[in-house]
Amino acid sequence: MNLKIPKNNAIQILRQRITELSDYNFNSKAWKDKTENDLKEIFPIGSTQWLQISTIQFDTFITSDKHRVLLEGKDTGQRLLNSYIDFIENYSEIAEQKQLITESNYQDKYNKLLSEWNTLVPQWNDLLKKNQATLVESEAKKQQIENLNTEIVQIKKNTVQFDNISVGEVLKAIKNLPFVQLFGVVGFLLAIIVGSFKLGLMFQENSMNSTNYQMNKQNDTNQELIIQKDKQIDELKTENSKFKQREKNDTISTK
Repeated sequence: MNLKIPKNNAIQILRQRITELSDYNFNSKAWKDKTENDLKEIFPIGSTQWLQISTIQFDTFITSDKHRVLLEGKDTGQRLLNSYIDFIENYSEIAEQKQLITESNYQDKYNKLLSEWNTLVPQWNDLLKKNQATLVESEAKKQQIENLNTEIVQIKKNTVQFDNISVGEVLKAIKNLPFVQLFGVVGFLLAIIVGSFKLGLMFQENSMNSTNYQMNKQNDTNQELIIQKDKQIDELKTENSKFKQREKNDTISTK
């Protein structure tokens, strides 16, 4: 039950009505009306205290019983008002105890939540740092894979495929030879022009064999590089997948 006015004010009003019962010029009707209105203002709607006061009899038609009825009415009114005061004091004390218990419970819950918060925040910060490091490392691996892919494309572009070799490709290969090798080829070509047709044919055959050998050797080297690069790319992709899986696990554990 919640009082409509503060406890101290309610008790003061009720004690004032008890004092008025002892007044020399006591007016029972005025006292009852005033007390009923006070009780309606003190207690919430639906309370019956004011009805109890309204049933008090202070007068009777029997002349000899008038004084007795008046005294009994005053005594009843005083007892009822004192019971209301006791009720208000006890109720207020219980309400204060409940409030203290409630505040204590909330304080305990707050302390528990605060402790959990202080524990979770550092863990969350660590997860954020690990996640950031994983992202940086993952980006580095992606960039490394892209660089390797670019390098492989360049190697394949510069590699002579002997299954579809042509004169133009041979000339292109000769053009891409280092300066020393290119000088030797030019010398051989001059010898072919100066020498006989047979020697020229032999020289041309030898030169072509030498060129084919060099290109085969270079092609083998390039093929080995391609295999190595492909292997490195596979390894990087595997590591990248592991990083992504670990990042996903960290995210799930955080949730």
